Amino acid sequence: MDAEFPNLSSLAKAHGKPSLNSYIASEAPSVKEKWTLGTALWDVVNHPDDPGSWAFHPRQQLKTLDETILHLPSARSGLWKKVKNGKDSQFLGTVVEAAWAMYFSGRKARRKGGAPQSWQKVEGKPTDELQRKTGDQGR
Repeated sequence: MDAEFPNLSSLAKAHGKPSLNSYIASEAPSVKEKWTLGTALWDVVNHPDDPGSWAFHPRQQLKTLDETILHLPSARSGLWKKVKNGKDSQFLGTVVEAAWAMYFSGRKARRKGGAPQSWQKVEGKPTDELQRKTGDQGR
């Protein structure tokens, strides 16, 4: 897992874990279980031949977080608090926030030639609020 998601791995190590493998769930998630970092890692480990071809596949979720850490360094601490395992995990919501943060940071950089927008400016905002704020309707 550390080689496939190096930025997420470095974040795990920064929080005292030797590797992402420390977070892999011990068994398949149940139907009613919240999706977490551990269950996403479990799915990737237990389905190594699945390239994650559908858009919201666990492998794609983890890649989204990995790329967000790389391109928006300000996301590191806020992102980690939300995705670490536990009952308070906000894993899927955070993946969506990370995807929108990456999208909007790219739009801002293209429009104004500036640096990427920081994570704090988009973190926790509902998707429809972000669309209203920027005038984007998914085009």
